[in-house]
This record gives sequence, C-alpha cells and structure tokens, in this order.
Amino acid sequence: MPDLFSIKCDSEYIHGIIDIPDATATGHTGKAFIFLHGAGGHRTGPHDMLSMFSARLACAGYYCIRFDHRGWGYSGEDNIYHDHRTIIEEVDLIREYIKSKYGVDYIALLGICSGAKIALFYAKTTVKPVRGLVMLSSSALRNDEKGTEVKIKELGMNSQTYIAKVFRRETWKKLFSGEINYRKIISTVLGPLKSRKRIKKTVYHNSKQHLSFENLKGPVLVIQAEKDPETLTALPQIEKLLSRHNVDHESHIIKGANHSFYSIKWKNEVYNLINDWIYTKMI
Repeated sequence: MPDLFSIKCDSEYIHGIIDIPDATATGHTGKAFIFLHGAGGHRTGPHDMLSMFSARLACAGYYCIRFDHRGWGYSGEDNIYHDHRTIIEEVDLIREYIKSKYGVDYIALLGICSGAKIALFYAKTTVKPVRGLVMLSSSALRNDEKGTEVKIKELGMNSQTYIAKVFRRETWKKLFSGEINYRKIISTVLGPLKSRKRIKKTVYHNSKQHLSFENLKGPVLVIQAEKDPETLTALPQIEKLLSRHNVDHESHIIKGANHSFYSIKWKNEVYNLINDWIYTKMI
C-alpha cells in the first residue's frame, strides 16, 4: 500500500507519496527512485505519467518517491518562491526520510522538464551518491540566444493548446467547478516571458560546481520528444556536458512526440526505454 508522507522544510511542509516495492519483486530490493516534476506541475506528472511509471517501477522492486515541490500541488502556498536550490534541499530531506524509515540509501533520480535539469545539476554537485539518472523532456540548460528562441516557440505552442481548450464545453464546466487553476495556467503560458534576471538563476550557478559528477555512480538516460521545441537546444547541451565529464549516457528521441509524450503509445515507448535501461545499465 502506498505511504503518504509530510516532511517539514523551514516553515512549510513537503507532501508526497511512496510506492512500496512489490514483495515478490527480486533484483532491486533496497533501491529507490526519487521523481522530480516540472515547473507548474505536480507529483502525478503530465496526464499521470509519473504515477504510472512509479507504480510500474515499484512492481519491479524499487521504492518510488513522488512529491510536490514547495509552492506546487499540496506543498505550500502558491506564492512561495522556489528555485533549484530549494528543490535540492527537498531531495536531501527526502533522502534522509527514506533512509531512516526504510533503510534505503541507494538513490536514482527521474526528472521531467525543469525537474530533469535540476536532477542533472543535483547529480553533478551532490556529495551523496546518485546511482542513476533518467531525464525526460529536459529544458535547455542555459539561457542563450537559441534557448530564447525556443522559449518563444514554446510560448506559441502553449498558447495554441490553451486557446483550443477554451472552446470546449468540458473546460467551462471544470472552470466553474473549481477543478481548473487558472493562475497556474497563466503562469505556465507566460513563464517563458519572465525577466532575464529570473532566468539567469540557472542550475549552473552554484558554489559546488567543481564536484563535476564525482558522486554520480551510475549512468544517465536522456529521452527527448521530437516535436518538443526544447529538444533542439537541450539535447546537444546535455550530451556535451556528460561527454566532457566522461559520464556514461545514452540518448533517445521519441519520434512524433510532444513535450509531455501525450499519447499512450509515446508514454509506453518512454517507459520501455527506462525499463530496458534499468536492467542493462543500472548498477
């Protein structure tokens, strides 16, 4: 049965859920995946993708921890400021929690969108071992000219998606029933237009940068979507960084897929790649 948890962090609480490994699973006992959702998202992931992956990995024998970053989902108020540093703090607190409660210290990370980028930074700078890293639809690692063009394209794609939904009857029903959080939608759509000052707080400005993956003890799996405007910029950046530091990695592009892998076919393709990678590459 899943374990719901709440961990105090400063004056807020991190709320999450742990999928407990299947008692009949073999080969991965005592190992865990911590999931990092993207900005504007929450622990279920887009169209419950992270929930599905978590349940399947638990059946394979992994503890799977999904939580809402402070300021999103059930963790705190909307006006809480957070960035990569606060999320890294959350990951360390969760590592302490699962080690004390379950005795698990074998940790791999799975992140999507900005969560993938933060997971990469965590693996690069942490003083604690990371046994593997899965990056899904990572956003660009730095704000350069090409990255800015990607953000503008992303804004256009987000806007088209939400405009199309405006004309659906079910959208208005959800709006009046309170199911839709319009503030979150506005934040997601207009996110790419945030000031450069805010964007410059990237995951590469940190005093621990010199560690350079010293504590990454396993491989990295990078999965991007062909139709995601971020892929053009993000994938070369990630591959260049990992190659420069001699990190074992492999990359895949899901043909025809959008940023969130929004079809059962694409979602299953992504999971099958993760599953094959786990059994052939994870230590």
